[in-house]
Amino acid sequence: MRGVFLSMVQEFKDDYPYWIAVHQTLGQSLNPYLSALLEAYGSFRDMWSAKDEIPVPGVPQRMRQKLIAARKSLEPLTLWQECQKKGYGIVTCRDESFSKELLQIYGYPCMLYYCGDLSLLNRPAVAIVGSRQASGYGLMQSQSFAK
Repeated sequence: MRGVFLSMVQEFKDDYPYWIAVHQTLGQSLNPYLSALLEAYGSFRDMWSAKDEIPVPGVPQRMRQKLIAARKSLEPLTLWQECQKKGYGIVTCRDESFSKELLQIYGYPCMLYYCGDLSLLNRPAVAIVGSRQASGYGLMQSQSFAK
C-alpha cells in the first residue's frame, strides 16, 4: 500500500511543471476552472499533451484559446528547471502541505511559489500588511510588532 501511495505522490509531483505552465498562462483566472480541467483530463500533464481544443464544459473560449496557444510556445519542463535553479518550489491546493488556513478563504490561490521551509505555512503566524510608502511611524511600529 505504501508503494502505491508513494507512486501517486511522485506522479503528482511530475505534474508540477504543467501546473506552472497552466498557471503562467492563466494566472489567477485558473482558479474557477481548476476542478473542471482536472476532472476532464486527470492531470495538467495530460491536458498539455492532448492535441484537442480543450472541450471542457464551463471553461470559456478565451481561456481555452490561451491554453492552446501556450501549448505551442511554453515548455513546462524548462519552466520547472528555471524554478529549481532559483531555489523555488511550488505547492498546489491539492498538496497535503498546502496551507490549511488558505483553504478556508474564498478564492484561495490554487498554487504558491515558495522558497524556504514550507512547513511554516501551517504554523501559527502573523501577517503585517502595509503601504509601500509607509510613514516613519508606520515602519517603526511594524518593526516593533515583528519582534
